Amino acid sequence: MNSPRIIQVFKNLKTWQIVAIAVLALYIFGGLFQKEQPAPDVEYLTVYRIEPNVFYDRTDKVWYWGVNFRTDEPPMTKLNCKIDVLDKSGKLILSDAQEYNVVNDSTVVRFGDENLPTTTQEIAKAIDSFNIFCVKPKSG
Repeated sequence: MNSPRIIQVFKNLKTWQIVAIAVLALYIFGGLFQKEQPAPDVEYLTVYRIEPNVFYDRTDKVWYWGVNFRTDEPPMTKLNCKIDVLDKSGKLILSDAQEYNVVNDSTVVRFGDENLPTTTQEIAKAIDSFNIFCVKPKSG
């Protein structure tokens, strides 16, 4: 690239054109017009004793997956939880969002009549860890 030629091009530009180019560059690279994002109005709950619940049901001939975990919320607390399932490399391989309920021993269980989600044998055997995000539903 010929640097003196670029300098000559900029010398021929008018001041307003240089300002427009500078503003456009700042916009493209994210500094000038980036609005400050408000802090999310969400407080994720702490979960612990996370254990996989993955099994093959011979009757249904299907692989089910889920996760058992606990929280310190009182019994009968309803929660909205998103469960991300990761393989050994940390890659997201499954995800599910569902209502949950806290029972007497702080265990969190799926709420409703739906069965656990299903998957393939290959994915079921690849499950290594979980990211669990739970919040209390907003009332009102």
